[in-house]
Amino acid sequence: MQKKRKTYRRGNGEGTVYNLGKGRSKPWVAKVFMQNELAETKRGMRQVYKTIGYYFTKQEAQMALLEYNKNPDDINFAKQVENKTFNDVFEEWFDMLPKDISENTVKGHLFAYQHCKKIVNRKIKSLRTIDFQNVINDCSLSDSSKIKIKSLMVSVCKYAEMNDYINKNYASFLPAINEKQSDLHQPFTKEELRILWEHKDMPYVDTILIMIYTGFRINELLEMENCKNIDIENKTMKGGFKTDAGKDRIVPIHSSIMPLVMNHYDPAQKYFIRNKRNGSRMKYQNYRNNYFDKIMIKLKMEHLPHDCRHTFATLLNDAEANSTSIMKLIGHSSFDITEKIYTHKDIEELRKAIELI
Repeated sequence: MQKKRKTYRRGNGEGTVYNLGKGRSKPWVAKVFMQNELAETKRGMRQVYKTIGYYFTKQEAQMALLEYNKNPDDINFAKQVENKTFNDVFEEWFDMLPKDISENTVKGHLFAYQHCKKIVNRKIKSLRTIDFQNVINDCSLSDSSKIKIKSLMVSVCKYAEMNDYINKNYASFLPAINEKQSDLHQPFTKEELRILWEHKDMPYVDTILIMIYTGFRINELLEMENCKNIDIENKTMKGGFKTDAGKDRIVPIHSSIMPLVMNHYDPAQKYFIRNKRNGSRMKYQNYRNNYFDKIMIKLKMEHLPHDCRHTFATLLNDAEANSTSIMKLIGHSSFDITEKIYTHKDIEELRKAIELI
């Protein structure tokens, strides 16, 4: 449980100084509340604050706040902006992220930041496109990881530009990174599907077939709860959380995999796919290391869990399923509406598409 921030209060309107906790190079922050400026939050209207800066010690933060209060437009504040590093601006930007963003998004930002070490202590005003490009060039990770790093640098510089810390977002001039398709990211072949069905009684092979015939990502499947996401009476599964279009999508259960679904369904247990020892939610790495990867080796296949989703889309397309149904079943961005209301007719249309494969 995160410790409550220790706050040092002053007179009304004079601002505040507090410690952000361990793990930061400059853990002390000084902020001042803007008079007559309010913002709507989940807890109602709250006064808008302005971050003066981040500091190594409490005394530095208190002194900066004192100087700011003497004259908010004083050149001292301009000097602080002048000295802001990429790390300073990252911490401000990170602190302003919406509170309801997913844990995976937060982890992605922190992962990308760890690979910006060459520039974190540089003054953000001094950074040019070549500096950001060198960060990308020195990265030996995959193209998808480089895309995340580039996105972070662009976002931090955009925040700096919006707050007049810099005049131009040089990170935005970075060239596009074209993610290469790995040979492993390929659908299962018809022969491989036949082999999977032949070995459906091998532990957890049925989970691979369930993903192939529903299109759910492995983490979406692992999150499912028996009583919440599996509707045996109506023969549907509900899940998905990665995008607005794919969130809580309803997928009819293909008749071929209904017995496989029943292998795991147990309303007395919380999770659909669970640890046998204690019934807890199975973690992705546990599933990969102990089941999926071992199955691939034993059956002499080279695939990743996400290939199941590619296979689902390919099977639907090859069966010439209705394009709208395909988008709904996969959770494509083209099927993007505020409220997804599935009528009985909708479900039947999706079931027809599913049964084509």
